[in-house]
Amino acid sequence: MFHKTHLIRWSYVLALTLVSIFLSGKASAQWAGATRDTLTRDSFRDESVAQSLVCEPDNSLHVIWQRAVPTGGWRILYVKRPAGQGWSLPRTASDTSIAAFQSALAYSFRTGTPFIAYRATHATSDEIVVVKDSAGIWVTTRLTTDSSPDLAPTIAVDRNSTVHLAWIGRDASNNWKILYANNITGSWRTQLLAASELGDFGSGAAPSVAVTSAGIAHIFYRGGNYPDYHIHHASNSQAGDTLWTYEIVTTPNGSDYTSSAVVDTSGTLHLLASGNDGFGFPPHAYYLKKPSGGPWSGAELANPGGTGLGGSLIVDRFGKAHISWDEVSGNIITGNLYYATNKTGSWTITPVQTDAATFNGVLAVDGTGHGHIVAYNGATFQTQEIIVIHSNGLVTGIREGSQGIPNALMLFQNYPNPFNPTTTIQFQIPVGTYGHTSLRVYDLLGRDVAILVNEEMKPGSYESIFDASNIASGVFLYQLHTNGQSITRKLLIIK
Repeated sequence: MFHKTHLIRWSYVLALTLVSIFLSGKASAQWAGATRDTLTRDSFRDESVAQSLVCEPDNSLHVIWQRAVPTGGWRILYVKRPAGQGWSLPRTASDTSIAAFQSALAYSFRTGTPFIAYRATHATSDEIVVVKDSAGIWVTTRLTTDSSPDLAPTIAVDRNSTVHLAWIGRDASNNWKILYANNITGSWRTQLLAASELGDFGSGAAPSVAVTSAGIAHIFYRGGNYPDYHIHHASNSQAGDTLWTYEIVTTPNGSDYTSSAVVDTSGTLHLLASGNDGFGFPPHAYYLKKPSGGPWSGAELANPGGTGLGGSLIVDRFGKAHISWDEVSGNIITGNLYYATNKTGSWTITPVQTDAATFNGVLAVDGTGHGHIVAYNGATFQTQEIIVIHSNGLVTGIREGSQGIPNALMLFQNYPNPFNPTTTIQFQIPVGTYGHTSLRVYDLLGRDVAILVNEEMKPGSYESIFDASNIASGVFLYQLHTNGQSITRKLLIIK
């Protein structure tokens, strides 16, 4: 089991490991030559958290972090970088009279409102607080007021701007449980998930919440008891429902400790789970997905050739997964940061920063397909600063051309064709067209096989990668639709 806050103090004494040297040879263009912004330049201890970064569709960035202050305790700070502009000055989002840490950031794209949840240390216990930015003023809501500890909040916002939170607390029998709250009705409603089993050391359950566009909540957390830990999953069937179903998601790891989850526009669940086979054994991060109404896929090793803990998971508009992960040597987090993706059908790794001083990378992908990672950098507590690393190239499975805006809707023949298992589909959206665009693959009976594009897109030239690893041989149709126009072509999978 890994306790990061205990391990990082020793990380600066390590040189690059042999694994780091091996992986450095796999660098690809997207992170080679990456640019870096340093958001803090002070003597405070600044650290990123699990949900530190949000990227808007227009590429504006929002970042939070926690800072240890000389008077004691932590404070939560927030900055933003509007598209095409510089970073704002940091603003303290938490109550400065109390210690605040374990923060998480979410954003309402509908209202343009950032929300931050954090754990606040009050006189008798730790409580959960939510703040939202209202015209530059933080509006604070204290969700819990009991005398038992409430820890490790995670937060998400659905398309209706409903806020969803999950955290760790205790029930009437003093057992660790998952709690959940939402403001669907306009006021906060809290539920205790009675069937959640967190074990004797449940304060480390590290929940992660993801919600569908309709507001159905999925909560992942470390369940079970030491040493038999796995990722447990609780979900309700409709927004605000009090009936929860539970399942255990397993990976080849003997135990899993942390998770990061995403629900894409099709309702597919994506999960990154990290763990190991016991103390001293190398950790690995595994990726799984579960289509709406279907079973979980087999676990894929998301950091092949390396050992480390998965940090954050992002799924792009084409259903391809992207992760950041922290390298581990033995039981020490080395301070080397990596990126991995399955956009080509198999997992590939790229070193992002291998200076033995970069920790807790949190990944986001912007509307143009570029990646951004927030982390903290520094060999000692006094030199820890918040940095944002921007990829030099595209990280997603789509590329916008640079040959000017086309004047006609075009869908080109995929290449290669026939293919196994991946092929590239290029298309063009003409000048004067801006609206919802879809690129779908069908079988000959008209049934959906894959949704490659399903969003608002601007005029331009694009390409998408179709991965047919889990699709049988045969003839299929792929159709581009936008602004009332459609083009359909055939493709052939041969295995």
